[in-house]
Amino acid sequence: MRHDKLKALYIKMLDSESNKKTDKHIVAYLKKSNHLKYKDDVKKYKDLSEWVKANIDKTDFKSIEEAEAEWNAVISYQTLSSLENKDYMDYLTETVLTVNGAKIFSDIVFEITYEYPEKLLVPKELIGRY
Repeated sequence: MRHDKLKALYIKMLDSESNKKTDKHIVAYLKKSNHLKYKDDVKKYKDLSEWVKANIDKTDFKSIEEAEAEWNAVISYQTLSSLENKDYMDYLTETVLTVNGAKIFSDIVFEITYEYPEKLLVPKELIGRY
């Protein structure tokens, strides 16, 4: 069953060291960005890193260079995680392109959130709702 295979691969990806490092860097970046204080303003930008560059004085970064270096680390770890979890990424893509594939993935994320909340290392309070 597609659902079960994708869920198993998703859990394996969440448990991978590269994913844990990615989440660690995302959490650090989100905390320093102070994005939740300014979420209405952040929405006006292409992505959070663009808002940070334009509003460095509202963040806890010491400089634009520091913010860019930390953002680049996030991107590097995400790339590494994608490469190390290629079986998951390929199967996710294949599944999402099928009928009901997006729903299957959405259901899995919902299930993991409640069955294994400790695997989702980015605290919910840092994500916010945009």
